[in-house]
Amino acid sequence: MVRTTLGAEVETTVSVQGAEQLKIIDATITSDIPNTVKETVIVRSNTGTVFNVRGIRVTTGSPGGQSSKQHDVFLKVEGTAINQLTATASGDKPIAINDNIIQDADKDKVPSTEQAQATVLQNLTADDSNGLSIEYRNISGATQTNRILIQVLVREVRVSEP
Repeated sequence: MVRTTLGAEVETTVSVQGAEQLKIIDATITSDIPNTVKETVIVRSNTGTVFNVRGIRVTTGSPGGQSSKQHDVFLKVEGTAINQLTATASGDKPIAINDNIIQDADKDKVPSTEQAQATVLQNLTADDSNGLSIEYRNISGATQTNRILIQVLVREVRVSEP
């Protein structure tokens, strides 16, 4: 299933370091995700604006599956073939990405170092046609009943009149 979240739908505006206005886009998945199913959330900016991604937070508990199976989070910009960030955990372990750093993912982390993870999103932009794609895939052997918290911190820049 693919769900699109526009910048104006679920956001909180915050001010950082005085003048810079940042937005927190909340695209949390609250529905159950059965085994062998993936859910993709696409965060797009409003028409006439571009999002400069400043931070990402994705966390979920273990689906309670088998340790030999897994669940994953993939992050990329639509229209690109390469995932910018990948976190893979055993079916009986949680996944946590906080402040662009993969903190919990016992099977695989791409990029593999915290330094590379912290810098991978620095120049990432999303707009109204090529949004930020966050995919959760469950192949753990069990239904994921925990919510999947997805929050994206962005700086919205106007590029043209709507």
